[in-house]
Amino acid sequence: MLDKEWFLEHSFFLTLVLLFVLLGVVDLLNVDRFAYQTICDLVSPLTNYPCATFYDLPIWEVYLTAALLAALYHVHEGIKTSNKHLAAYRK
Repeated sequence: MLDKEWFLEHSFFLTLVLLFVLLGVVDLLNVDRFAYQTICDLVSPLTNYPCATFYDLPIWEVYLTAALLAALYHVHEGIKTSNKHLAAYRK
């Protein structure tokens, strides 16, 4: 059932799922806060702008990303289906 052909056929979907899981892990482990603090500490002396004491990726952005990835996948599947129909029509 889960053979190489299935993975190749659904590679775009698997990529989107992997990106969403990666975003969730980044949010849960607070990697975004550490990255923000590091970058802000490097840029702050140049800009003379103080860094915020706390930064976290809002959960609604994580949900919005999931929705965008799902929409992108459905658009991709629609285009694939349309291309198959057009290819069959040309023959």
